[in-house]
Amino acid sequence: MKNKSNQVDLSALTVTHSTDMLVIELKWRSFVYNLALILGIVAVTVMISTQWKTLTFSGFTFEEKPFAIVIVAVAFALLAFTYYCSARFFNKTRIIISNDRMSITHGPLPWHKNSVLILSEIKAVEVKVRREKTRQGQGPPFFRLEAQLDGGKWKLITPYHEDEDLIREIEILIRNQIKSV
Repeated sequence: MKNKSNQVDLSALTVTHSTDMLVIELKWRSFVYNLALILGIVAVTVMISTQWKTLTFSGFTFEEKPFAIVIVAVAFALLAFTYYCSARFFNKTRIIISNDRMSITHGPLPWHKNSVLILSEIKAVEVKVRREKTRQGQGPPFFRLEAQLDGGKWKLITPYHEDEDLIREIEILIRNQIKSV
């Protein structure tokens, strides 16, 4: 039986605190997505190199077109998967809390819409949990941080992440900063 350490792995988190500002950077990286990115790149490369004629729809008879359309659909799905894994590898979320605002940006690859929240409009900051259903039941949980605004609308702060302790640490940092402003 493994003993779970009480220490939180904060290697994906960078926190810079000054008298009037808090900057939090969360890296999206994880080992699983790094492997998936490599597999995605290999799959897209193999698909393009072996199916170039199919992907360009050149030299086909009418009866062969449905097969070509399926190949193109698979290629697009592989590209989407590779883009998702690339975003998980390169992207980070940057949260800047200063005076009366919280600025949230995600990048460098385009992903979630960047936003600016007015601190006085934030009523709650909560960790949301999502579990995907699998053939074996429920998969592992994923966690993200959201802010509830005056009108009851929830705004994304962080994307889903597999490390609950990390997301909860960000929640504590944000709550403490909002209280002190």
